[in-house]
Amino acid sequence: MSIQPGHIANTDNEFNCINCKNENCYINQYIIPDKLPIVTNMKSVYSITKGSKIFPIGQLVEGIYFIYSGKVKITYQRDGKEQLIRLAKDGAIVGHRGINQQMVYPINAVALADTTICFLPMESFFKLISENKDFSYQIMMFFADELERSEKETYELDRKNNTERTAYALLKFLKAFGVDDSQYLNYSPNVMELADTVHLTSEKVNQALKTLKAYDIVSGNDGNFRIDQGMALESVAEDSADLKNVKTKNTGQ
Repeated sequence: MSIQPGHIANTDNEFNCINCKNENCYINQYIIPDKLPIVTNMKSVYSITKGSKIFPIGQLVEGIYFIYSGKVKITYQRDGKEQLIRLAKDGAIVGHRGINQQMVYPINAVALADTTICFLPMESFFKLISENKDFSYQIMMFFADELERSEKETYELDRKNNTERTAYALLKFLKAFGVDDSQYLNYSPNVMELADTVHLTSEKVNQALKTLKAYDIVSGNDGNFRIDQGMALESVAEDSADLKNVKTKNTGQ
């Protein structure tokens, strides 16, 4: 693994696969317990500081990353501008998009918060796939689901207006990282991040946010958004015509 700025090697025993409490990890779920000591010896663990790249566009693919804890965004360059294409959290796999004939990453992976990752060299990853049928099947299904999700999102965004796109962007962060006890997003994007998520300008996102706030669907400020009506947000992301059915504090309707 190429060491990037912000990468800190971690040798703490808590990252032994045998004792791993990350129930969402594919290794934890689909590798039989007897083989977990082998996986532990294969992998390396790194702590990534907030804002640091796990890997950049153009870097040679050396392995696969499993998020032990933290929050990560996956971006690519579109027309000279960074576009957000995926959000990942505990247990998620990162780096699989680089598995191609060139074996070069076409994307960036950036830590949105301090993040701990388990790195598995490509040779070891392929060995696990060849020797563990259940793991191999689940990885194959994950790759297929990711491709379908990406294609569906591209198709759907092209059909949405600005309000629907902005609601969709907020919904993406909501589904990825959830909210705290006060309904504030656990990771709240700024306006630029929302714009990058759905291919809009900041001005158009701000205008759409005014509409969502007027209907008491969201509140808060740039980088600190509160989801006041989650079901309404999901409905508007699908069809902004549903705004007429949203109950607001001002009207009571």
